[in-house]
Amino acid sequence: MKKIIIVFLALVLIITGSYIVLNQKKALLRGVDIAQVVPEGPLFYIRVSHIKKNVDDFTSTKFWQDLRKISIKRIIQEMNYGEAHIAAYDAFKTKTLDGANNLLSSKLFGQKIGLALYPANIDFDQLDPKATQELMSSIVLVVQLTPQAQAAQFINAVFTRFAESSPMQEIKYKNHVITQIKSETEGLTIYYAKIKDFLVISLNDKMIQNCIDVTTKTKKSLEEDADYKKTSERFLKSADVVAYGHYQKFVSGIKDQIVKLAALKSPTHASQKSIEDAFSQFNGFTTVGYSYTPGSAKSAATHISAQNFMMFYEQDKLEPYIRQLYSCQPVENKAIKFIPQNAAIYQWNNCFNFEDYWKKMKEEFAKQPQGENAMTPEMVITKIQDALKLNLETDILPALGNEYGGYFLDINLEGLFPIPQILFFIKIDDRAKAEHMMTTLVNQPIINLQTEDYKGTGIKYFSFPLAANLQPGYCFLDEYLLIALNRDLLKSSIDALGDPTKSLTANQNFKEINLGLTEKSNGVFFLEMTELARQMDKFVQWGDQWLTMRIAQQKAFLEGSKKRLEDLKGEIQQKEKELANLNSHVETLTKAAPTVPKTNGPSQSAFSATPVGDTTAPTSNAAAAAPEQNPPVQQNSTLTSAAFPVDPAQIENLRNQIKEKEMNLNSAKERQKELEQYIDQSVSARPPIDEKQKEFLVNEVINPLLKALGSIHAMGSKMIITSDHIETISYTNVE
Repeated sequence: MKKIIIVFLALVLIITGSYIVLNQKKALLRGVDIAQVVPEGPLFYIRVSHIKKNVDDFTSTKFWQDLRKISIKRIIQEMNYGEAHIAAYDAFKTKTLDGANNLLSSKLFGQKIGLALYPANIDFDQLDPKATQELMSSIVLVVQLTPQAQAAQFINAVFTRFAESSPMQEIKYKNHVITQIKSETEGLTIYYAKIKDFLVISLNDKMIQNCIDVTTKTKKSLEEDADYKKTSERFLKSADVVAYGHYQKFVSGIKDQIVKLAALKSPTHASQKSIEDAFSQFNGFTTVGYSYTPGSAKSAATHISAQNFMMFYEQDKLEPYIRQLYSCQPVENKAIKFIPQNAAIYQWNNCFNFEDYWKKMKEEFAKQPQGENAMTPEMVITKIQDALKLNLETDILPALGNEYGGYFLDINLEGLFPIPQILFFIKIDDRAKAEHMMTTLVNQPIINLQTEDYKGTGIKYFSFPLAANLQPGYCFLDEYLLIALNRDLLKSSIDALGDPTKSLTANQNFKEINLGLTEKSNGVFFLEMTELARQMDKFVQWGDQWLTMRIAQQKAFLEGSKKRLEDLKGEIQQKEKELANLNSHVETLTKAAPTVPKTNGPSQSAFSATPVGDTTAPTSNAAAAAPEQNPPVQQNSTLTSAAFPVDPAQIENLRNQIKEKEMNLNSAKERQKELEQYIDQSVSARPPIDEKQKEFLVNEVINPLLKALGSIHAMGSKMIITSDHIETISYTNVE
């Protein structure tokens, strides 16, 4: 009995131990990150987790359901792009979009997929197919397969056309098998190997070997890379997407290539120095990072996703101006207190030093080559200062603080043209100088400045008789100068400051994504997409009406121009006929009629009362009274020539009429040419879409797009600057 108990306990221990070991092994495999498989030192790295789940979650959102109603193929058809574009889209959809969907639904993908790009030895002056292949060979793709998937299955699914007719060869390397697939037709060779539960793929077998070396601990992994480790510490917890880039290596590589190219074209010290100066602004920046997490559901209908972007730097290596810019400290955002609750867009920043920026500008001005008689930037600024009666360095810059921002409320469509309701603000360091600056700026003879006291705050504004919805103005509120396109915005800010329930912090959409947006920071941005989509919809309706009216006006004007052209052509034909008759008349008269000697008495022209274009010659009283001394002559069909002598002045008068007719005819032909050119230009410059296409775009593209955007309730972000990095954290609330 004792032996049975001992054997039983031994079996229990063995089974329990085996279970623990197996589960630990599975847990280890599940917990292995791609950064533990790829080697250190990439230029760029990205890893995506839970692909199928994230795609399914995204396609189930209202945003996607509304967006997918827009048919790309119908757009191509309705806009008459032609069969070639339709065929190209169908091919793209079949090969890429449908292929990706089939791959995702094939259950070959595991939890993660990653890609790393490593430095490649490429010269920009020799960008040929070989250089492209060299670049592609520096990429390694890592895919986590499902337990039931085989490596060959994935390769065949992704590279079907490539793998089917290509010979395969196995290469052993450190207890791993690297499979080579070589395609003569494609001119490429693919290598892949299964490492743990990952499939590693590259066009370069050395990249596969490096990954195997990482797993055998003969090379450091990306996870052990000091720069990556520092950057990844700022990634969001449980992020489904992470990306990393070595900014310093990338910029350095670009600079080296530009220096090489410049040396080939202009091998001078000056050209290299100019390149060094241009790249100096990037000094000190080391790495960049990005991470994204879909987050958990905020309510039954919405969920909030989060993402952050960070850039690391060595502050002592930054350019002095940039170092100064990145040295500002996070502060409380007091300006948010006077932002109205219904603001669609809001932005605030506390890191813009106007005096430092002006110093930098003057340094850049000094570097510019000066022409002998050229107007220098300093001369231009001096002229502006004289016109404004303000000195930039003594009257303006000392008045301004480092904080600035603004907000957009809506679009006013009540006037002749849309007026965006926008307000800008800036913190004031010297109230007296700021008041002097504004008083001097608005003290212009053409401006009828008005003043209104609103709840104890003085508002100064001016209005336009023909634009009642445009009343620009300004006021000083708390520590800030506010400038708006409409004084009602100033009143809204005054109301918000006096009553917190009317400020942005009381906005429900802002509250839902306020995951630290009101804490100390260096910058805040807020976008209420639902409200912005509504404003955009109003503007689209206004634009639709305006465009319809413009199309009708252009059509009417074009038809009127065509009618005027037809009338003008008829007029030209009539003028040409009259001119031909006159020329024929003069020619006949000149050939057949004798001239009368000049007399001292007044000459009475037989044609003095002849209407233009009339070809019947009147009978002269003198000729009628004269005896028939000469034998009769053959009479012309249009006039009796020999019996009626003509004064040369009469023919000259007709010729003057011909000249006038020719001038009028040429003028008419010029007008015809101008009208024809205008009609041709109008036809070619007509709106690129007709009424039917416009309706299609509005109803089938723009409206569904705005509806989809309206399902993104709000987006908010904050920026924080520290001693070694700048980071922006964003939140999005999607329905």
